[in-house]
Formats: sequence, structure tokens, C-alpha cells
Amino acid sequence: MPKGPNQLDERVPMEVGTIQVNFCKNPQCQNFGIPASTTRQPRGRGAAERGRDTYSVVGSGRGTPMLRCSFCGQYPTIKSNKAIHEELSRFWKPFDTIPIPTCPNQDCPNHHIDREKGKTHYHSFGRTKAGSIRYLLSIIKLLRIFQSVKHLPVAEDFFQKEKDR
Repeated sequence: MPKGPNQLDERVPMEVGTIQVNFCKNPQCQNFGIPASTTRQPRGRGAAERGRDTYSVVGSGRGTPMLRCSFCGQYPTIKSNKAIHEELSRFWKPFDTIPIPTCPNQDCPNHHIDREKGKTHYHSFGRTKAGSIRYLLSIIKLLRIFQSVKHLPVAEDFFQKEKDR
């Protein structure tokens, strides 16, 4: 896979989202949790004065690049922040799409009102055979009270639509 122009200049992979895992993993080290710089570092005499960080990129002998911490001598493997971000996104995806419990009817005025927050819009209405709680919309409850009154076209229209379903 050919490297892009930015990849050649990177020492370690760039942070993705808020994820940067390329740092010293030794909790007793003063470098613990401090990420390595992603830019190329100055070399030679006076490199520390010119802003060199406290990590060196070294090879492991197995073709795997590693960081070497100058303080404790640990060798953490350089990992892809993008891959970790993608994996976390994949793990959390089922939890991102949990629907808000609302009226399932798209045309209902309560469709975007959360059942828990809009307690004045929903009323408990028994249980299903499986034991789940049923809810009745307040507007339907009011319409059922007045459904015997023939001069309410709203009630007639609503219940006709319900029968057609």
C-alpha cells in the first residue's frame, strides 16, 4: 500500500477523534499517558533544546515499529489509532441506534415526544400477553371519551383511520 505525503512525515499515527494510544504504558513512568509527537524529531546535538520529545522510534526485529521511552526504557508497540477508533465505533454502534420510546405512528403529534418525558401525553393501559406495559396516548383517551358525540369530526376521522389499518 503506497504511503501518502502525510504518512511519510508522521512518526506515529495521528490522533483519531480523541484516541491516541501511542504513549508509555508503564504507570510508574513520568511519561505514562503522554503521547509521542507525530512529527519528525530533530536529531543530533542539542535536539532536546530544539523540542525533541522523550520517545525514540525503533524496530523490534520483527518488522514492527515500537517506541522507546527515554525515562523507563519500555518499548510500547506503535498502534493504529484509526483501527482502534473503528473497532470502538463498531462495538458501540448497537447502542447508538436505540430508539426513543414514542408513538410508532409517523403522523401522530406525539411521535417525537419521549414516553418518559411526556407523561402528560401517555397513560398506562394494561399489559400485553407477553407482559410488556401498554401505553395509550392522551389524545386517543380523550377521543374515546367523546367518540359517542357525533359532531366531533376529529374523532370520527381518527377512528376511521384506525379501523382502516
